[in-house]
Amino acid sequence: MDKPTATTNAATDSTTVSLDGELRDRAFVELKTTRNLQSAVSGIERFLLNQIDRIESAFKECQRIEEAGRVVQQKWMELEEEKDAWRKHCEQEISQINETKRKLAQGLRALEDKQR
Repeated sequence: MDKPTATTNAATDSTTVSLDGELRDRAFVELKTTRNLQSAVSGIERFLLNQIDRIESAFKECQRIEEAGRVVQQKWMELEEEKDAWRKHCEQEISQINETKRKLAQGLRALEDKQR
């Protein structure tokens, strides 16, 4: 009876070794696949983080440009106000000069009339 048990154990050992080899191969394939997926995910993550950095950088640049645009617009409005004030001042001076010219002309005519 001992011999059949030994034969049965040998067949079982062979099957066990075969199953262990298949399990080991399958585990190796799964491990390799997992590592490949992790590598791909890491690459995608790096790409996305780089894209986020680029977008944030572009957004900051847009904000800087927008602020510079506001400053330029404010300066432009100030210049327009100064130009309007200068124009009004010039018109007042022209009016004063014309009034003074009219008065001088009247005074000159009056003086000429007196001399006649």
